[in-house]
Amino acid sequence: MASPSRAMAPGTSNVDKKVNRYVLGGVRFDLMVALLSAWFMIGVYVDGWAHNNNIVDDTFFTPYHGLLYSGVAATGIFLAMTQLRNVNQGYAWRFALPRGYLLSLIGVVLFLIGGGFDFVWHSVFGFEANRAALLSPSHLLLATAGFLILTGPIRAAWSRTRDEQRQGWIGFLPIVIALTLLTALLLFFSMYANPFMSWWAVIGTPVIGREEFYRDVLTIASAVISSAVLTGVLLFAMRRWGRQLPFGTITFIVVANALMSFWLSLNLDILPLPERAQTLVCAVAAGLIGDILLRLQDPRRGGLGLRAFAFLVPFVWVVVYYVLLDAIHDMWWVIHLSLGTAFITGIAGLLLSYLMLPPTFPDEAR
Repeated sequence: MASPSRAMAPGTSNVDKKVNRYVLGGVRFDLMVALLSAWFMIGVYVDGWAHNNNIVDDTFFTPYHGLLYSGVAATGIFLAMTQLRNVNQGYAWRFALPRGYLLSLIGVVLFLIGGGFDFVWHSVFGFEANRAALLSPSHLLLATAGFLILTGPIRAAWSRTRDEQRQGWIGFLPIVIALTLLTALLLFFSMYANPFMSWWAVIGTPVIGREEFYRDVLTIASAVISSAVLTGVLLFAMRRWGRQLPFGTITFIVVANALMSFWLSLNLDILPLPERAQTLVCAVAAGLIGDILLRLQDPRRGGLGLRAFAFLVPFVWVVVYYVLLDAIHDMWWVIHLSLGTAFITGIAGLLLSYLMLPPTFPDEAR
């Protein structure tokens, strides 16, 4: 590459010589950041698993934190080295990373600050347990930083035109991985309302009274909240790329997140593991329904195709889940509750689709 300052007039200041355009990125760069982000997100889930199984001592320095922070450090080193190399080649510092990745580098810095804050928080207030660990201010700061880091490939691809974006699985793999990790982050910090973490509430011995009320509310809220998070991310991606997303994208995102949520629930041993694993079929069914509907009509045009997708993906996910649970081990829930809850998740998805793409205003239709 020619020196960016070669065409500058004699006497031009160093500031003027800086290149004020973004470094070109590409699939390789996107994929590297996506894979490094997967490293630290695996660390997040392994750490969550350790907490759920009560095998974490009251110390900040654990092998689970080591896996998490080493992933963040590797991502930060990769981005920082790229930044420094391109600044030395004449790029202005804010353009020295491909478009969308400066926020990822800021996220790494924020994560390291959050790690120090987390250490201090634990020292002052003790170690959080259960739901408190998910709502701790220090952990929410870490979650915000993680969001900035792992969404870099999404921001980069968002800024490209269709001609600039390589099509098919080769071009979209980093985007799909980033969308999967984004969903995983949101579901992790709402695991207190996740069907894979609350299915025990509707099997076994029937309950009555106040306990029945709380179990009903937990099960209903878990289905609605988790499916709304999942559907929201899918609609977000479809609004931008539509049928550019390769076939299998929806299935990949849904199944990968079902597997990660399932991993977090392994301490709940009410049912034998082989029987519990059968419930993962619900994710495959919902994902395939979504991929088929996506091929039938570009959701960016709205219409029945978009509304059907937004309703059926969460509805199928939840209703198949309950059917499988009931077949494996009789639920004490009556059909009014299980079918009604699945319907409500579909309605929530449908309403999200109207936020994504509302009907055309009369003035705009002219």
